[in-house]
Amino acid sequence: MGKPKSYKAFGSKVSIIPWDEINIEGYKTDNCDILTIEASVVTGFECAAKEEVKTKLEITDADVKEFTGRVLFDIKSDKLEQVLNLRTVDNVWIIIGAKTDFDLNQSEEEGLATLVDYTLNNLQWTKGLSSWNKIFEFYEDSSDLHNVEKRPKLEKIPNFRCTCYRNGDLHKFSSMHVIRHIGGKVQDKFGWGVKMKGYDIEVVVNIDNNQAYFGLALTKHSLHKRSIEHFGPTTLRATICASMLQLADIKPGEIVCDPMCGGGSIPIEGALAFQNGFFIGGDNHNLAAERTANNLKVFDRKIQADSLQWDVTNIPLKDNSVDVLISDLPFGKRSGSKADNRVLYPQILLSMARVVKPKTGRAVLLTQDKNSMFKSAPKFNKFWKIKSNNYCNIGGLAALVFIMARTEEMP
Repeated sequence: MGKPKSYKAFGSKVSIIPWDEINIEGYKTDNCDILTIEASVVTGFECAAKEEVKTKLEITDADVKEFTGRVLFDIKSDKLEQVLNLRTVDNVWIIIGAKTDFDLNQSEEEGLATLVDYTLNNLQWTKGLSSWNKIFEFYEDSSDLHNVEKRPKLEKIPNFRCTCYRNGDLHKFSSMHVIRHIGGKVQDKFGWGVKMKGYDIEVVVNIDNNQAYFGLALTKHSLHKRSIEHFGPTTLRATICASMLQLADIKPGEIVCDPMCGGGSIPIEGALAFQNGFFIGGDNHNLAAERTANNLKVFDRKIQADSLQWDVTNIPLKDNSVDVLISDLPFGKRSGSKADNRVLYPQILLSMARVVKPKTGRAVLLTQDKNSMFKSAPKFNKFWKIKSNNYCNIGGLAALVFIMARTEEMP
């Protein structure tokens, strides 16, 4: 087999969903109690999102499908609002149809006509719009969204935008052609207004060679925009923090520490998402310590988290007092250098080894400077075992997440 294809769907480069092969049913049935959900994830953290979906939405492993940059699953309609409480996902769509037999030999007019016909006659509009209305509460009765005859009597009419992501060079039409034709027909069908910014409803069309699928956005802004008010130059997105915490498999009562916490995004996210643990953050930089303190003040000490200013190479905590370490290591780009990291990384890991409990202790560490980590390994592998390293995409940088286990050796 060759490399899997990839394409730009819902704004990010992801692998193709084989819609004619996957065992997902919600988007194909008019049963409004079963919904097909697609959620975008920071590339590399799909496994963390899958685990969260399984745990919080009570879905079996086989029923959550992983693809690069997203997860796909069916849920009962009464769990829809719980989807938006997931901590590891960025954006969410309800899928309302997928066409898998697109004829690429059609002319521009024929191809667009095929898409328009499918849009008008085959999509699960009632299911999609009732789900959208459940989230945004635009009307008391969701049928008002698609009842054109009632329009003159309604006090407000929603605005919408049509968005198209298209991959492949065999189509006779462009993305703008799709937007104009489908958007126009959707407007005629429902009588909605058109608005490119500040819209109420977003209809999204994804096209890849011979297949197309359609969704309605259930998020207007990425879910990572939460928790932090005072940002620094390397503040991690909340969804990345949540994914790293998910990978750490935090148990009730455990003490979790980020010894290079920057603005405190990891301990704050941990305290919000895993309320059965206690979270500590520390940083050497004066501004970072101040940002963390200010971010914690937002929650008025109502979360189980605290922060200190310290030197990560000599963490001022008792030996064997921490259960889990989770941290974003210096990349050597915005601060420091990779030459510095080859000295710093061994010092950090040795300092961490002292405060983390032997045998049961573990660490989840993120860095783009993977070479420094691998070259430093002989200096700390007596105390730390690298169980796995997973690729991820951090702001366009190829990084690795190292999942490590503490050995029984004492430093």
